[in-house]
Amino acid sequence: MATYVTDRPDDCDCLAVIVVDEAGVALSDSRFAVSDFVLTISSTQAVYESIYLKATTYVTSVFKLDKVLVTVCGDQVITNDDPTNAFFAGIVRNQALTETWETFSLKDVFSTASSTLPKNECPVTAMQVCTDNACSTVLDAAAGFRVIPNADDSQQFSVEVNTNVVHLPE
Repeated sequence: MATYVTDRPDDCDCLAVIVVDEAGVALSDSRFAVSDFVLTISSTQAVYESIYLKATTYVTSVFKLDKVLVTVCGDQVITNDDPTNAFFAGIVRNQALTETWETFSLKDVFSTASSTLPKNECPVTAMQVCTDNACSTVLDAAAGFRVIPNADDSQQFSVEVNTNVVHLPE
């Protein structure tokens, strides 16, 4: 569940806040519920739509509308947009006696999309290097891999590889 807290009780002396459509008609949608001025959104299915919160007052002709864009991720597919990236080409083992970490940028390598959500509305937020498709074994620094979020964009990643430790098959 996700929540959205409106400030309407403070600025309009509200009696209640209800979920409405663009015309102001109350929605009877089980995905959204309001209690004590807190909107609760079910995360059981992907959603990408605008809803409106109507703050009702003692005077029925006076109300305020808050437009809320609701995004619930879940049905997106991750796509490798750059299968020729150097990271996927194989890593040559370094025979030096000291650790040598080589950095491979994965910036803009992956994208997400679905029939419900626009492209990259729910971006990749974490990444692991694994030994198989099921990701049953995650490779870490001891195995020669470090996944690093880019400092300028936490939704973009680099992979550092200790070329003294690993050798990926070509």
